[in-house]
Amino acid sequence: MRPQGVTGALVAITVGAILTYTVSFTIYGISIHTVGLIITSAGMVALAIHLARSLSTLRKRDRSRRAPLPPRRGSE
Repeated sequence: MRPQGVTGALVAITVGAILTYTVSFTIYGISIHTVGLIITSAGMVALAIHLARSLSTLRKRDRSRRAPLPPRRGSE
């Protein structure tokens, strides 16, 4: 798992939560709270994708380590 991808996802979740729960100003035609929810959701999806890819990579490595070793010649 790349650390910058996880960091970016966590930053997006944090910024989205701040916009959703703590910001109280308004912009005409834009709901800051909705924008915050969208950013938080995008961060959570990105984090889930990174975790799924990381687990997939770990499983592939684990399978290759479990492969039986061929018998050694001359050790009989």
